[in-house]
Amino acid sequence: MLLLGAYLVVESSLDMAERIRVSELYIGTTIVAFGSIVSEFAVSLAAAIKKQGEISIGNIIGDNIFTTFIVLGLAGILKPFSITLKEASFSLLPIIFITFILFLITMKKERKISKMEGLILLISYGIILLLQSIFIK
Repeated sequence: MLLLGAYLVVESSLDMAERIRVSELYIGTTIVAFGSIVSEFAVSLAAAIKKQGEISIGNIIGDNIFTTFIVLGLAGILKPFSITLKEASFSLLPIIFITFILFLITMKKERKISKMEGLILLISYGIILLLQSIFIK
C-alpha cells in the first residue's frame, strides 16, 4: 500500500506540474514536501510545546540527513537521475545556506530559536520558493 501511495503521489504531482506549467522540482519542494513532513512537524511541535528543543532540532536535522544520504542514495542506485545546474543553484545552495543559518542560530549562548529567527527561516523558505517559481521552468 505504501508503494502504491507513493506511486500515486508521484504520478499526480507530475500531472499537476504539467497542468499548471511549473517545474516538477517546484511541485516536489512544495506539495510533495508538505505531505512528507506533516508527521515531522507534529513531532517537532509536540517537542517544542514540551520545551524539548533538542528533540525538534534532532528530528529536523536527522530527517534531512536521512533523506539526503539514504533516500537519494538508494534512489540513485535503483534508477540514476540528474539535476541541472539551475535546479541545484535554486534548490540545493539555498538549503545549504538556510542550514548554515540554523547552525549559527543554535550555536548562540542561549541556544534558542526566537520568534524573529523562526520568522527569518520561514521568509527564507518563501524566497526560495519564489526564486524557484521564477527561474526554474
